Amino acid sequence: MAKQAILVEWTESERGWGQRPDGYSVHLNQQAAVDYIQSYQDKLPVTVPNVYTRPDDKHNWQTIKVSDELYAKIVSSDNKSVRLWNHPNEDYPLKPELVYKIRRKSDGLYSTGGQYPSFNHTGKIWRRRNHVTGHLNWVRSMPHVYQDCDLVTFEVVEHEVETTALADYRKSREELQIKREEEAKRRKEELQRKKDEEEFERLAKKLGKTSNH
Repeated sequence: MAKQAILVEWTESERGWGQRPDGYSVHLNQQAAVDYIQSYQDKLPVTVPNVYTRPDDKHNWQTIKVSDELYAKIVSSDNKSVRLWNHPNEDYPLKPELVYKIRRKSDGLYSTGGQYPSFNHTGKIWRRRNHVTGHLNWVRSMPHVYQDCDLVTFEVVEHEVETTALADYRKSREELQIKREEEAKRRKEELQRKKDEEEFERLAKKLGKTSNH
């Protein structure tokens, strides 16, 4: 899974010349970004200097995916922040996320994995190549299963398929949680009712036997 970091854009202002882009900073989290910016601002003189740089407003900060190399630099830095002149994806390009499937040549169907694999149109996705190796070792006693198959590598491409207002999402999750709690309560009450009925029947039978004597 790709690592994430906070991206902040910076703008340089120079008296008499105006403004121009001044690179980026990337941070482990929002608090690291706040601390980094505060540390920079604490070093500025009381009066506005002729040349200074300033960060973008907080609501414009972005959460981005970063490469393992850049993430390691961020984590190992004292302030959990790294200053860059170019966009992170230019200096530290992301490696594509790869996944794997086993495809049968004869019909193009994919393995479902597991101890006794079958084949269908979707199949199983392996996130690591060594996971495929583990699976193949597991079914080694059935070599005929994969005699006519290829290992297919797919590159995962990020594609937005749905956008939901966060307020609506929270509301739907809260409503779902309420329904689950109500259903759990109903089941508990139903179970208790059955236990009470069984206990009542047991006592009734016991009393009936006693009265017959």
